[in-house]
Amino acid sequence: MKINTLISAVKKLENQAIKTPLNERKEQQLFNIFDETLTRIQTSSSSEIYGVQKVLAKHKLPRYMYHLTTEESYLSMLRDGKILPSKACDFASGTFLFDMKNFTKYWKETSKVAEQPRTTLLNLIATHLGYQTNGNIVLLKIPTKSLDARTMRLRVQEECRCGLGNFGNVITNSAEDKHKFSHSLEAFQYIYQGENVQKAPLYNQRKKATEYIVKEEIPMSNVSLVGKTNVDTDVIEKAHREKQDLPEVWKALTEGQPEQKAFLHLRG
Repeated sequence: MKINTLISAVKKLENQAIKTPLNERKEQQLFNIFDETLTRIQTSSSSEIYGVQKVLAKHKLPRYMYHLTTEESYLSMLRDGKILPSKACDFASGTFLFDMKNFTKYWKETSKVAEQPRTTLLNLIATHLGYQTNGNIVLLKIPTKSLDARTMRLRVQEECRCGLGNFGNVITNSAEDKHKFSHSLEAFQYIYQGENVQKAPLYNQRKKATEYIVKEEIPMSNVSLVGKTNVDTDVIEKAHREKQDLPEVWKALTEGQPEQKAFLHLRG
């Protein structure tokens, strides 16, 4: 049974419960379907859920994608000869990439993170990596033509980043929500699987911060190093206090590279 069909079955039971409280058997049925659907969302590939999407015209996607990681992880990639999809990151597995233009323009303008109200997403991504490592963070560059766009997925940050948008609203308002089970499943489905990459141009028009998810391995022969830098703890704390976008980090990561001009406008 398809995941959307299972979610519809949950909604049907929720609608029944609004009219008349469910008996013990139907209540247990609701819980069982919810558990089964959540497990399927967590374990199914995006192609199993959505099928293989149509190829997006090359001019609709950026020429290059970028990936941030720690130097320790980068050295592991070099040893393996490939970037392996992460097991779990923001509830999803895959390699997370960004479009430089979208990243520098819209990530800093995205709503504040609820748990860290002074923090922009541009700040958050750097500090997250900074706290992960005692060494350097690394910026990698990948030609989009080397990736299989048919299996790539897209996520809008306002919909899935913890504390923001739809996912945050579902969790916060679950006690009053008559459809909390189906709404939770839909939110988790988006977080784990994202949506069709063909929507990328639309979200750029709407000035939405987006990221791409690649579920397949990426050969290191297709990957080049843009730069690396250390994230000082004092710099991180100051950026949190003053809601800065850590321009010194981004400029250091791209020093001597064409990408640096994209970060020159950031507020320090």
